[in-house]
Amino acid sequence: MSTGDDVSAHGGEPPDMSESEHLLPTNGAELVPAKDCDANAGHCSREDSGRGAGEDDFSRSTGMGVFTSSGIIMVAIVFTLTMPYALAQTGLLGGVMFLVLGPLLMLYMNVTLGKCWVILMETWPQKYSQRRVRRPFPEIGKEAAGRSWEIAVRMSLAFTNMGTGVVMLLVAASLSQVLVPERFSDRAWASFWGAILLVPICAGNMMDSWLLRYLGAPSTLLSSFGLLAALVMSRLSTENTVHGHGHGAPFLSPTNSTLLYSSVNVSMLSEHSRTEPEMAGGTTVSFSSDPHLLVNRVGHAPITFGSFWLGTSTIIFAFASASQVVTIQHDMSKPSRLPHALAIAYVTAILLCLATGVLGVETFGTLSNPNILLNVQCQQSHAIQIVAKATAVAQIIFNLFGALAGLIIFTQEAEEVLDLPLTKINFRHILVRISSLLVALGIGLAVPAFNKYASLIGSSTMTMNHFLFPPFFYYRLMAATGRPLHRAEIAVFLIVFGFGIMCGLAGTYSAAHSLISEKHANPC
Repeated sequence: MSTGDDVSAHGGEPPDMSESEHLLPTNGAELVPAKDCDANAGHCSREDSGRGAGEDDFSRSTGMGVFTSSGIIMVAIVFTLTMPYALAQTGLLGGVMFLVLGPLLMLYMNVTLGKCWVILMETWPQKYSQRRVRRPFPEIGKEAAGRSWEIAVRMSLAFTNMGTGVVMLLVAASLSQVLVPERFSDRAWASFWGAILLVPICAGNMMDSWLLRYLGAPSTLLSSFGLLAALVMSRLSTENTVHGHGHGAPFLSPTNSTLLYSSVNVSMLSEHSRTEPEMAGGTTVSFSSDPHLLVNRVGHAPITFGSFWLGTSTIIFAFASASQVVTIQHDMSKPSRLPHALAIAYVTAILLCLATGVLGVETFGTLSNPNILLNVQCQQSHAIQIVAKATAVAQIIFNLFGALAGLIIFTQEAEEVLDLPLTKINFRHILVRISSLLVALGIGLAVPAFNKYASLIGSSTMTMNHFLFPPFFYYRLMAATGRPLHRAEIAVFLIVFGFGIMCGLAGTYSAAHSLISEKHANPC
């Protein structure tokens, strides 16, 4: 998310070359490897280096290391709050399998995307390795398949960033209910946090500010481990109650699947539970008329087609990072070490999400709320409630930074489309930024259900960014530069591509149908 000057793929006229040299492209449609390195043209061949794509480290004296890079990637992909809900939607076994397989495939595709960037740095070192590039991902699409694919990537990233802003703004609103239960609606909280974000969005880019660096990463870790601690305490409290050693905690009976909360206001949980008549897998919920006794009767119906793909799309949303990966790689001191940073970040995130998701489902079953802290908040233990509130504060900070980052990147893209100057802010910049925030807020207020938008974005643009674009671009770049591509690699790419198409079509249909049928669609 660098804000440096744009770098065009090919500046100026191509230089004259001798007949023995191969001319590298000027239109991005087809690449032919050069025999020698031409400093003036910025073209450099790796034909005799003995290294494959992604193996040249392009080391710099300055830049981020592996652990710093992995920490930034963690900020982008850790979204543990919805994991119990996602696993409840897919079924525990299917959800756990997808929670491992899906992110590992995304990790592999991010590594592939990094290799694409290294190919660009090898081919045009003066343009891509020695200068700051504002939009590396679209540049990869341009060099691999032409201008139309650059536009496709830019549009996909724009919708992704706007959707991320909407989701995280609504998550912050939902988390506010944990701090101040029943005082204000989700719409009121979303409007409040939107007004708070108005000032930093109008002020400009905060991606490099000390606030994002020194509060974004700590809030991510605190919120993740705080949520895990709250779920562990809830699980222990439940087990104690089942064995008759505690009072006032939720009681989960394995024989009649009845979840009982004592001294809980019915309206609090029912308002923030899923708005569909059925819960995950067709589970129905009934409430007692006693405001101090909430009884949810859980029927464990089979997981439906729609619920499964809604859950998998939520998982994809939680681990999406393609729009940041190449930018992070570009800023690393050794770009070839991106796979190490990705492995650390993804393995850590998978473990955190597995622990959070399994604990949440085992404790609250199919009643797991998209905001699992609303379930935890129903516990009568003061210690659990304190941990839940502290976790909610850290989660709110994390999600506000995420919403701010997504909206700022979206506004930068809009400003560039409108040909506004990058170095000086005027009233037109302010108008674009306020308009972008109002659009995001309007979308969120229309249907204040962040899980619906997360599933829609995860199954559509994020699926394209992770499962469709990287293998296609890598194949084009490798073939065009004359680099060998093994059959096994091609087979893996075809499997990933097919997996992405399946997730995209099924998930987008299920998410769109769920969003359209949302019962709270009237913002008034």
